[in-house]
Amino acid sequence: MAGALRHVCTVCLIATFLFAGSAQAQDDIASGPRERILAASLLDTTPRRLDMVHNDHFMPVAPYGDALHDFSGLLVVSETVAQPVDGRFPGFSIAFFSHDGFLIPVERDIVSGGPGKWDLIFSPGRVWSEESDGGWSRASFPFALVGKVWGNVHNGIATFLYNDSEVSGLRFQIVQESSPTGQFDGRAHLPMTYLPGPVANREAIVEGFKRHRAAAPDMESFEALEGMVDPLLLAEFNGPAENITVSALVADGVIYASPCHTRHGNFPYCSEMRHGVYSVTKSLAAALTLLHLAQRYGDDILDQKIVDLLDVTADHDGWDEVTFADAINMTTGIGENAPGREPIWAGFMADEGGMHRSKVATAPSVKAMLDVTFSAPDYPWEPGEVPRYNSTHTIVLAAAMDALIKDREGTDVDLWTMTVGDVLESIGIQDAPLMHWNDPELGKGPPIMGWGYLPTIGEIAMIATLLQSGGSYEGKQLLSPTLLEAFLQTSAEPGLPIDWENAFGRYRYHASFWMMPFQTDNGCSFWIPEMIGTGGNVIALLPNGMTVIRLADAYEGSPGQYEAEGMARVANDLEPFCP
Repeated sequence: MAGALRHVCTVCLIATFLFAGSAQAQDDIASGPRERILAASLLDTTPRRLDMVHNDHFMPVAPYGDALHDFSGLLVVSETVAQPVDGRFPGFSIAFFSHDGFLIPVERDIVSGGPGKWDLIFSPGRVWSEESDGGWSRASFPFALVGKVWGNVHNGIATFLYNDSEVSGLRFQIVQESSPTGQFDGRAHLPMTYLPGPVANREAIVEGFKRHRAAAPDMESFEALEGMVDPLLLAEFNGPAENITVSALVADGVIYASPCHTRHGNFPYCSEMRHGVYSVTKSLAAALTLLHLAQRYGDDILDQKIVDLLDVTADHDGWDEVTFADAINMTTGIGENAPGREPIWAGFMADEGGMHRSKVATAPSVKAMLDVTFSAPDYPWEPGEVPRYNSTHTIVLAAAMDALIKDREGTDVDLWTMTVGDVLESIGIQDAPLMHWNDPELGKGPPIMGWGYLPTIGEIAMIATLLQSGGSYEGKQLLSPTLLEAFLQTSAEPGLPIDWENAFGRYRYHASFWMMPFQTDNGCSFWIPEMIGTGGNVIALLPNGMTVIRLADAYEGSPGQYEAEGMARVANDLEPFCP
């Protein structure tokens, strides 16, 4: 980065991560005067204990006005020994610039945090000034710690002071996670370096930022549904589900959402909060990509055989006839932990908890990952006959799709980059962080797609709306309409049965979607496609075109973890699924 480079390190503290105390009530803060995270505190170099504070202290406190300075340059923070972040808090070097009151990071994909356990995602924040800050401007931004193996996300918010050439230290706290294990609060005051200078491609980044904001659905409070729907149904929207971060109903381009809950007040950047959705990735990324490839190359891509694209090293011939369709349907016929044909729940999920998934997740290379997956034995039935859920098979599908497009489009083409450019950017999503394999020889390997997508609630709503709209956006067909209709079949029995039941019958699994049986009070029956992920993440595509979303971090087996009937009843009350 060019420009005069003067920097200052004003805070030289060892990071302090301690478990939380109580948070100040939200309504005590916005009206001012500022009582926490004062300018003197941000500039103070004296080591001290830090307390968790209400999230609103990271936002403007009255009286405040526009920022006094333009911000443009590189922020640098060194890796720091910190607890309880299970290792070292990752260092970073990331360019930001201010525009129209926003603080915009140049890189919004996953940023490597070095050799430790965490990577980072930075999201847009705000800049402003407060009279008590002595002529400094103030900034804050949300960020996410991302686990390198499973994509567990811990959300935080950071703030600092700045002028034309200097910055204070960086004060942040970590307040929420999409992770059913490893939950923690953290806070730190870190030394930070500012290297002022112009940002390359600033105008293009601003235009992309504007397009994304213009295309994003409007967000309204969930309370706006009061008076529009039976209050008893609305009260049961989430049923007995626990540890919910945010829940929402999407209708007519509007997201009616709860606040993004944290242990220290509502998250002030709710629309920018990143969520580790785990196996929802199989639908939002893998199925979406397959639907786009079908639109690009033809629906017969479902018949493409894995063995024709990857070096299958299995010591049996079970993979010889496995197709893309078998992989997306979880019917490869490969596995070892449930050889009985009956679709019992323990059998359907038996291979998901096996040793292969953990070995795959920690494999040192793409070849090693594939070799582990291909080392699994063959079941005594043919592909397409019996469902056995296995995230490693979605990962094989992703590697095969990546190999396919490299064969047809060139070796420098990345599968997810193609999907983002052709599909997601078309509907207004500028950034779609998805975990990839890091390979010592290949560098950036194929996308994982069995888990590892890290969307915002708005991005989830936009993709769901595309699926609900037949894969078309503003007259342009982005996804195969015939294949999409087959994937989201809601009347005839889709896929194959599994032994997971609700009051209306047994679920079925089809093309990465969990098909929930549902019946309205007047007797109409439907199969409702659900995207489901660890912790209680549920997105359901409803027959009236609405989408319901619940993102949570509940432990496995928590009450109501994946129940969506209450959400469906609210949507049906707003606009009946059938006359």
